[in-house]
Amino acid sequence: MASSVGSGVLPLSLCWKKGNSQSTKSYVFYEAKPLDLRSSVKRSITCGCMAPTKDLRPRDAGESAAAGFHDSTRPDKFSMPREPDDDVLIECRDVYKSFGKKHILRGVSFKIRRGEAVGIIGPSGTGKSTILKIMAGLLAPDKGEVLIRGKTRHGLISDDEISGVRIGLVFQSAALFDSLTVRENVGFLLYENSTMSSDQISELVTETLAAVGLKGVEDRLPSELSGGMKKRVALARSIIFDTTKSVVEPEVLLYDEPTAGLDPIASTVVEDLIRSVHMKGEDEVKKPGKIASYVVVTHQHSTIKRAVDRLLFLYDGKVVWQGMTNEFASSTNPIVHQGDNPLDFALPLAILQICLVLVVTRCLAYLLKPLREPRVIAEIVGGILLGPSALGRSKDYMKAVFPPKSVIVLDTLANIGLLLFLFLVGLELNFKSLAKTGKKALAIAIAGISLPFALGVGSSFILRATIAKGVNPMSFLVFMGVALSITAFPVLARILAELKLLTTDVGKLALSAAAVNDVAAWILLALAIALSGHNLSPAVPVWILLSGCGFVVCSILLVSPVFKWMANRCPEGEPVPETFICGTLAAVLAAGFVTDAIGIHAMFGAFVFGVLVPKESALANALVEKVEDLVSGLFLPLFFVSNGLKTNVATIQGAQSWGLLVLVIFTACFGKIFGTFIVSRICKVPVTEALALGFLMNTKGLVELIVLNIGKDRKVLNDQTFAIMVLMALFTTFITTPLVRAVYKPARRTKRDDYKHRTIERKNRNSELRILACFHSARNIPSIINLFEASRGTQKRESLRVYAMHLMELSERSSAIRMVQKASRNGLPFQNKDNSAANVVVAFEAYQQLSKVSIKPMTSISSFTDMHEDIYATAERKGAAIIILPYHQHQRLDGSLEITRAEYRVVNNKVLEQASCSVAILVDRGLGGTTHVSARNVSYQIVVLFFGGHDDREALAYGLRMAEHPGISLKVIRFSVVSTTVEDIIHIVAENNQQSTHAISTDEEALLSLKERMKEDNSVQYIDIAVNNPNEVIAAMNAHNRCNLFLVGRMPDGELALSFVGRGDYHPELGPVGNLLASSDFSTIASVLVIQQYQNMTPSYDSTESTT
Repeated sequence: MASSVGSGVLPLSLCWKKGNSQSTKSYVFYEAKPLDLRSSVKRSITCGCMAPTKDLRPRDAGESAAAGFHDSTRPDKFSMPREPDDDVLIECRDVYKSFGKKHILRGVSFKIRRGEAVGIIGPSGTGKSTILKIMAGLLAPDKGEVLIRGKTRHGLISDDEISGVRIGLVFQSAALFDSLTVRENVGFLLYENSTMSSDQISELVTETLAAVGLKGVEDRLPSELSGGMKKRVALARSIIFDTTKSVVEPEVLLYDEPTAGLDPIASTVVEDLIRSVHMKGEDEVKKPGKIASYVVVTHQHSTIKRAVDRLLFLYDGKVVWQGMTNEFASSTNPIVHQGDNPLDFALPLAILQICLVLVVTRCLAYLLKPLREPRVIAEIVGGILLGPSALGRSKDYMKAVFPPKSVIVLDTLANIGLLLFLFLVGLELNFKSLAKTGKKALAIAIAGISLPFALGVGSSFILRATIAKGVNPMSFLVFMGVALSITAFPVLARILAELKLLTTDVGKLALSAAAVNDVAAWILLALAIALSGHNLSPAVPVWILLSGCGFVVCSILLVSPVFKWMANRCPEGEPVPETFICGTLAAVLAAGFVTDAIGIHAMFGAFVFGVLVPKESALANALVEKVEDLVSGLFLPLFFVSNGLKTNVATIQGAQSWGLLVLVIFTACFGKIFGTFIVSRICKVPVTEALALGFLMNTKGLVELIVLNIGKDRKVLNDQTFAIMVLMALFTTFITTPLVRAVYKPARRTKRDDYKHRTIERKNRNSELRILACFHSARNIPSIINLFEASRGTQKRESLRVYAMHLMELSERSSAIRMVQKASRNGLPFQNKDNSAANVVVAFEAYQQLSKVSIKPMTSISSFTDMHEDIYATAERKGAAIIILPYHQHQRLDGSLEITRAEYRVVNNKVLEQASCSVAILVDRGLGGTTHVSARNVSYQIVVLFFGGHDDREALAYGLRMAEHPGISLKVIRFSVVSTTVEDIIHIVAENNQQSTHAISTDEEALLSLKERMKEDNSVQYIDIAVNNPNEVIAAMNAHNRCNLFLVGRMPDGELALSFVGRGDYHPELGPVGNLLASSDFSTIASVLVIQQYQNMTPSYDSTESTT
């Protein structure tokens, strides 16, 4: 059987001209314009040739007929033995070639002898492909000679008939006709130029495809094939020949990067084919046939080792070294060993890709942050921009940054990330909570699946009739249904958190429905995967599904007890053994291997194992801590860029394709929104909330891309369909946030007619006091509970109402969002990471049982940029008279203060500026010790420092409220300024010149009320201290530093208080006196509560802010 293969010529198909039996063949070129099998434009050009897949045995390394060559530091002269030129087939003598002003070849000289296997290597742009085309006769040299069997070729290929050497050129690209099937592509030459019947050609095509390892693909389109399959189809097209004619094989084959874009296995097959191309056959292996020599241009090390005997090294348009392959490593030529390109190796290239992906996606996430879009939008867009749709249009960029050889490494890392991500999803999915899902959420979930699935099935018929011809109809139907019906639970949770809806009724309902939707979608996806890729027997999908069910049952019976045993061996508060972590992760990988071998997908095994891990265990929390950041920060961005490399928006061309895109988007949106809206209204959900639910359930994202990529890998979705579906997922997710914000606007700052008590200072001191107390972590709980107890005052149950709000940062981690879903019965959002979380729960419950105060726990999950909105909006909704905030520093064991999070300081300042009630900042130095004190054991001494002004009056009012508690004694110290001379160190202006008459009278009224109170209550003391300067004030403060708590106003009136501004590290949020009490210059163990009374306009002493 003659052997000739065309690996492709750009968008061309190459074949030999019919009926020519001369020694030198002319060639036929079929232009890819109208793609009519019976009408082609013929021109003269070379063909590509290669051998069938038989006889893959490589030759011995030294079996070339070429003589040995040695190193030379001179590029154009070589030391070599003198040999006769009788066996020289092609010779290049001092060849030059330029394209415009760019000089490509600069005096290239070499010979190709009979029986040689020659490789041409060198950096990109040095003229390797150019010299190959000059040898083939496609290009003419500007200077120098090309000799064919010793005769000079003066022109191009048409003048080569005198030479008597038959040359074949194998181009790099496959060049298959996109509109023709595989059968029509392979048999194109015979359909056009032979007298064989269609049945004979079809039978010959089937045999030829089988010879290259392709069966059952005759009726597929090239767009449905992988890159390696396209190469083999091109190979089959070239080795097929007219069995009714005598075929003359080429004597010299020229290969231009024949393994470019192939994975290592496919590369090995092609390399062995190259090696065997000039052998006669199985009976006469290693004996040269008519195809005597070949030349390979390559960048692949494996091709050099397996398919080449002699090397030519081109550099800067010159041959700087030539010799045997086994001599290359020992060469002393400095140019040859000037250093390898790091991007030619997998690890440096992978590092560059990871860095590029992270930089692009993070920059896009920063740009989209003002729009409150989830990060997945930035990651999808970043992947598309890095792929062929944008930057990938540059071939140089793709060849340097994302060469085909790196795709397998990138996909491997991305799939490992997906496997671990699905393990985390299963780890955080609690089937017990799903079983308790309300009927309303269940009905919404069913509606959000069924209608979109039905519409997806309907749209699949339209797509199959237009752009998705030839795919498995059942697989395509199910994949389209799943893709349109899915709701991305993690992305939805992120959107709800950004919109402050996570703890609302709409948010809870949406998350519950999305969780049910997620589980149903994975089951449907498993069905779709089982149905895809199995055209031979209908029993195969059934066997896969049964095997998958068997895997789940075995995992429940065998693996689940092991996980429970491990969880029981990991007590709370103690580190989880490393062997348990490693063993679990190894088991997850093994589960992925098993399910992949079954035929479902590796990620299903990881998902099942994640579900089986006990949820409220230290083991589960440790696994999340170890894995989550690595997956979300590193592996998932690689998946998005892998998805982007497969997405080519340029494939969506013409009105039909864009119309189909609009159809798919409309179908996806209509099915989700309309189905959810109708069922929500039936369940008596208000119109705006029902519409918001519809928009929220239409959220796509990572899960959608997982489905689409599986469909792409299974050949269910072609390039055009895949691009349409990715754009659909991107669009539907992008519009979710603005649409929800437009139709659903829950009142953030409700105007309350009954919101009368915005301060503690009031006429009726026995009226109900509402406090919103915020805390950062369990560290704040003892002091804040003791503050509640001190604030209780009177023994009446209705006199105090407390709201305890946990301030939680909205991080990029999904576990931070789902903490609300894991809230315990009393509303506390803590995960059981350590004993401190359990202590918080016990502390609140114990206090509620021992006291007459009811605490309502709340959670604020927000970014630091808008956390203040949650605080003051909640205070307004609850009618709080005062907001108590923790200071952004906490006390260390040595008594000094250390910054907890600098961002909390910004939050405190914004609340002080915008809150509609009084605000207090608690500098905690261990108020009441490390545990809360019961009412009968309370014994506090509280000191109010009174300088004058509305903030001081608010502090005095709060102190008097606390003094009603039987275990608290109150001391009020008033500082008044005596007359001073002009020579005093600080010139204190008389207070009556600094305060308005109204302010003075109000202060005096407050003090008069205090004195009246003292007649009835012996626990209250009043001291009036006359001072001349700030040092006397500090001395008076030090005399009372043994108290438990200082109460001070943030902005006292008068220059006496103002004189403390600028001392040490000044923090304006504490005011001058509070800043002094909190500084290290003031020696005390007392906590400090700095209070700002609500005013319409609040002035400030200093707008500058310290960095500490």
